[in-house]
Amino acid sequence: MHIAIVYDTTQRGDNFGMYISNALSRLGHHVAHHNPNVLSGTVTNIAEGFDLYIDIDDSFQYLLEEKLKPKIWWAGDTHIQYQWDFYKAQFYDFVFCAQKDAAESFSKNGVKAKWLPHACEPKLHGKVNVSKKYDIGACCNMIGVERNRLVPILKEKYPNNFFQSVNYWEMGKYHSMLKIIVNIAHANDVNMRVFEACCSGSFLICNKELRDNGLYDITKNVEVYENDEDLFEKIDYYLKNENEREKIASKARKEILAKHTYMNRAVELAKVGEQYRK
Repeated sequence: MHIAIVYDTTQRGDNFGMYISNALSRLGHHVAHHNPNVLSGTVTNIAEGFDLYIDIDDSFQYLLEEKLKPKIWWAGDTHIQYQWDFYKAQFYDFVFCAQKDAAESFSKNGVKAKWLPHACEPKLHGKVNVSKKYDIGACCNMIGVERNRLVPILKEKYPNNFFQSVNYWEMGKYHSMLKIIVNIAHANDVNMRVFEACCSGSFLICNKELRDNGLYDITKNVEVYENDEDLFEKIDYYLKNENEREKIASKARKEILAKHTYMNRAVELAKVGEQYRK
């Protein structure tokens, strides 16, 4: 197929659209990337004539022109701006949501929608042969009330830590340096870090929302915590029990690489896109 893929690279370099674009190209599709010429309003810089239009939206509020058909949208941030995203979804032939509850809600309210979680790119997020330099940490931005509350507490309690943002092409290396990755997701989101962390082969502890979102192949090999005390107990336990920790992390990595790469997601997008071709 000749596919136009729309995602913004002006606000952040690691929009997950670039992983999908690369995967679709490796599948043999002819892919043309378009930066939207507006981030709010109607995008007008995309030509007609493609077999499929895929929109990868990262918390912006734009629409593609009605004349562009067929259109698929992968909505990545419905947990942040649900009302706008629901409005936008009605202008697309099919919508994938990275958040399960949004996909279910969209479907109940007349939108053709399906849950498609985030994923990992093994070339960037994969295991790197470095020493486990830090006890705990995460490659993360300090967003959300809970993350800003809890990370300072963790830094004080576990001084040998690494919590900071890194270049996306260095994420695999830094995650590989961590004995334990602590993922504090925002607003019931199974965020990108779940997949990126497991891909690195390091052990992941995540807040309990992960357990409630149906990714059973991952959650059976990831620890979840209920509250602060539970988190501290589990960190202390797994820091002391290296063999058990590494066995669990290895199983999680195997599952991620088998089922949750952006290549897996590109196959799903292309399959649905074929159904909507003119």
